[in-house]
Amino acid sequence: MASSSNNFHFHYDANNDSLNQYFQEQFNNQFQAVEEETPAERKPRTYIDRKREEGHERLWNDYFSDNPTYNAHQFRRRFRMNKPLFLRIVDRLSQEVPYFKPKRDATLRNGLSPLQQCTAAIRLLAYGAATDSVDEYIRLAECTARKCLEHFVVGIVDLFGTEYLRRPTPEDLERLLFYGEKQGFPGMVGSIDCMHWKWKNCPTAWKGMYLRGTVFNDIIYGRAPKVTYYVNGNEYNLAYYLTDEEEAETCYYPPEPAPAIGFTSLSSRVAQPLPANEPQLNQLKDQVTQLNDQMIHLKLLVVQLKAQVIQLKDQVIQLKDHVIKLK
Repeated sequence: MASSSNNFHFHYDANNDSLNQYFQEQFNNQFQAVEEETPAERKPRTYIDRKREEGHERLWNDYFSDNPTYNAHQFRRRFRMNKPLFLRIVDRLSQEVPYFKPKRDATLRNGLSPLQQCTAAIRLLAYGAATDSVDEYIRLAECTARKCLEHFVVGIVDLFGTEYLRRPTPEDLERLLFYGEKQGFPGMVGSIDCMHWKWKNCPTAWKGMYLRGTVFNDIIYGRAPKVTYYVNGNEYNLAYYLTDEEEAETCYYPPEPAPAIGFTSLSSRVAQPLPANEPQLNQLKDQVTQLNDQMIHLKLLVVQLKAQVIQLKDQVIQLKDHVIKLK
């Protein structure tokens, strides 16, 4: 008897191929759509044991121990300030700014010391270097160095702004004029030589927004402190800030034509006074100065809000890491 398979007859139909091809295309499209919607696997964060304790010990022995490797002159050269001033800043920040307070991680291991954090911020400001340039010496990551810099700037403005970020008082002017004349620059109340940070891709709408502060507004519009001194036999009645030609052209001259400071030679580096018969113009410029002061105050508030946002993000990251460890 013939097997049952002999009773099966396959009838070829050309329409079946097109139908199969249609279903195959639909299946491939659905599979590709699901594959695209599937998020890529997140790469785990690379952990590097930088031995931060050794970084703190090296920094302490180099600059802050009883017998440091580098003397006070080298400290002043690399930190742009003397050691007592730097330690005063570190002490205030570590006591009043939460980010710089000594803390421990989940394993009870000491975190970065305030000396490491403040040194990283000062080095970035002093040399204008990249944020990862302090990793090998101070032993902190690039993102940590950036956070140190942001919190350092905000902390300095909050703690020392009212005392130092202001216009000079008559006592300050007397002291500054004394030291300026002692160095051979009569009538000089300051020296400007720190604008080496450049924003290459600054948006056009923001151009010139951060070039100068309220301290120089009066100087630019000819309202310099009133003093009396002589240069090459000529009498001058307005103080000036000493700078080079590049700084004066790129940083402290207003974009519109206005009375400004002249920096052509030592004998002419004084602010030219405005005509006495223009009180309305002076009043308008005073109003502009007040508006600029208010704008800068608002910018400082924005910086403080950004710092708070950064702190919240850090807390979120810590919570996520804690949840991952629990899983």
